[in-house]
Amino acid sequence: MHTTIRSQLGPMVGRKSATWLLLSALAGLGLAVVEVQLSVFIQLFLHSIGIPIQVDPGVFSLLPRSTSLNGLLGLLVAIGVGRATFQLLVSQSASIAQESISARLRLIALHDLLYSPHNRYVSAAATHTRLGEIFPRTSQFFYHLAQGIPLLLGAGVITLTLFTVSFYSACLSVAGLFFLAGLLWILNSHIRPYANRVPQEQEGLLTGVERVARNWLLVRILRTQNREFAQLSNNILNYASHAIRAQILAASGVFIPQMLGVCLLVGILLVNLTVLHTPAAQLVAFLYLFLRLVQTLSQSAAFLGVAAVLRPNARLTAQYLATFSGETIQRATRLTGEIRAVGGKHILTSSADMCTPQARPHTPPAIDLHDLTFRYQANGNPIFQAFQLHVPAGQQLGIVGESGKGKSTLLALILGILPPETGSVTMGGGSAETYLHTYTDFVGFVGAEPFLIAGTIADNLNYGASRAYTPDEYRDALHRASLLSLIENLPKGLEYVIQENGEGLSAGQKQRLALARALLRQPLLLILDEFTANLDATTEREIVTSLATLKGSCTMLLVSHRPEALAYTDVRIEL
Repeated sequence: MHTTIRSQLGPMVGRKSATWLLLSALAGLGLAVVEVQLSVFIQLFLHSIGIPIQVDPGVFSLLPRSTSLNGLLGLLVAIGVGRATFQLLVSQSASIAQESISARLRLIALHDLLYSPHNRYVSAAATHTRLGEIFPRTSQFFYHLAQGIPLLLGAGVITLTLFTVSFYSACLSVAGLFFLAGLLWILNSHIRPYANRVPQEQEGLLTGVERVARNWLLVRILRTQNREFAQLSNNILNYASHAIRAQILAASGVFIPQMLGVCLLVGILLVNLTVLHTPAAQLVAFLYLFLRLVQTLSQSAAFLGVAAVLRPNARLTAQYLATFSGETIQRATRLTGEIRAVGGKHILTSSADMCTPQARPHTPPAIDLHDLTFRYQANGNPIFQAFQLHVPAGQQLGIVGESGKGKSTLLALILGILPPETGSVTMGGGSAETYLHTYTDFVGFVGAEPFLIAGTIADNLNYGASRAYTPDEYRDALHRASLLSLIENLPKGLEYVIQENGEGLSAGQKQRLALARALLRQPLLLILDEFTANLDATTEREIVTSLATLKGSCTMLLVSHRPEALAYTDVRIEL
């Protein structure tokens, strides 16, 4: 997708950060005016010690011919205070803009993770890459722009002033600086290819690490550690190599102006002394301004060179933001107004501890798939073709098959997460997305990896609940999940505290706790995706037998690679 940074500049930066960026630019102009004032002070000081101003060039024609020592000292103090103030404004405005942009982008990624539509897949590796690499570097890109552009604007003010001091010397200076700018342009064109590879290598590294972390036992059993280590090491080494090369070229953009600027200065001195015969006072003021110009351009080149290295990350961010509507971005970033430089810690809470309960429908949903065709690639082989399926209300559908045979794909099609190429999917007489949104309170889900939070057993059972449960409801759900005796024997029972991801419970206990939470909702639709993955055979039989009693009151989707888990299903599909 071809998306430019400019096309997504507003969503990327936001109004608050844009204000700080503008303030940084204005402060840069103010800093340049201070530099011009300092050259005026030099003229006045030289005149006060007896060096005459023989001509009245440009802005210096306004200089008084007699200025007291106290007046000169007052002007110098004002210049010093103004210079420090504008430098502080440039630096701090850039820093505030950087942090505001970073927070804004992270809020968008967080909103995408939690509120994305059912048919939008949010990759964990991609999210990690954005939060840990692309977004921080994007905010750094704007920080360096906010430092470099004000310096560039200030250089323009100083250049205009040079023309009023010595026109011919200024022409010579500008010609030399244009030559330097051409060299810097060539350098930046060499930076881009290396800089573009840096985020690509980082994404490859994080994706590979996530893959290995999920399958570390398999990797060890198959003894493919060397292969995985070599692949991930290549990402690390390529990342470092490309980053170093880009940084070396960016550093050259600082060194070259300084080195050639000195040569240009020598040439200007020779021309002024031997050809133009510029008066001493004017020459000193001109040389000061020229030195400040070279230094300003060198500093600007340093910041803009780093920005060139970081620019590919900003482009990737622009491409990501282009997938959202303006309304979505505004909703995701509304909290950026809460950012404050002073004050206490931010403590945000949800609008309510529990959502407003939904009206319970009278019957569980029936599920129908009619002439469904689906393929992942436009020209690829269809995974399903003219597929028909009917699950009556209150019955159990079992989907069984080896890994990679399409179980998760079929479940995603039924739930409306993946749109079919042709055909239709209905749930409860309408679309699956509509049903899941309308009757969320009565949908239960348990996956292969149980989701638990740091807190008590009760906190985990109540997670996402829209109402308070009675003690009998807790007991019934825990009994069905074969967990009641264990909880009753724990210290403090339901108030027993577990850590994040269920640390303190075994894998099977965590799975059963997640199942009990789903059953507490008294679901009309229960989705169980490899829910017996961490259960022993005896516990699996107990739970499957218990779930059989829900027939008629709950439509159930069971996905498993183990046929034993589907012993009581009414409709079974083997893939």
